[in-house]
Amino acid sequence: MQVRGYVKVLNAKLGRRAGRTWTAYSLKVVSEETGEELKPWFSFGFSLPPCRERDLVSFTADRSDAGYWNIVTKTFRNLER
Repeated sequence: MQVRGYVKVLNAKLGRRAGRTWTAYSLKVVSEETGEELKPWFSFGFSLPPCRERDLVSFTADRSDAGYWNIVTKTFRNLER
């Protein structure tokens, strides 16, 4: 799925496993074209995305077998910077 829109929410989920802490990041996006919030959350993995809330971004997202949308990090572009 090709996505282009404004970051509405940048979420950080903290966790701990096998004595190690981790942070997983995900985005909620509002479509630039329609102004409507896109339904899925888009996972950025364990790296802090190079964006802030309200930034215009574009990226490709692939759906996992479990039904989650994962951002293809090499396609992520912050169009505000």
